[in-house]
Amino acid sequence: NKWAEAAQRTVDHILSYMRSSPTWAYHGGSRSWGDLGNNGKWMVSSGTPFETRGNLHYRSGLNMIPLIEWYRANPHDFFLLEVAMGAQAGQLVNIDERGAPSMMLHMLPHVLDFDPHSGDFGLGFF
Repeated sequence: NKWAEAAQRTVDHILSYMRSSPTWAYHGGSRSWGDLGNNGKWMVSSGTPFETRGNLHYRSGLNMIPLIEWYRANPHDFFLLEVAMGAQAGQLVNIDERGAPSMMLHMLPHVLDFDPHSGDFGLGFF
């Protein structure tokens, strides 16, 4: 079945960068380096040789959807559920006291805070 093969490749690809980890900032999170320049507010590493690292990125919630759907078709694979629920939990901690989600958590040691700009969360809260 070509659809199942394509779905399996998608799940395998997502799992190549979304991990299970005993730390809440990394568990189920997809790290981000790429879209801070057009979506983020804080350019905390601008002009330095360091890349701004972000965890709990809004893409984690988007990537959770194929993982949870694959788990529904393969309920024996608890690892998928573990990573997918970590991603979903990461999306929920991004919501501030006003109800607005942050695009990511800045992981540079001198910042360690949520970016005040939002991301494409709509489908991630599915």
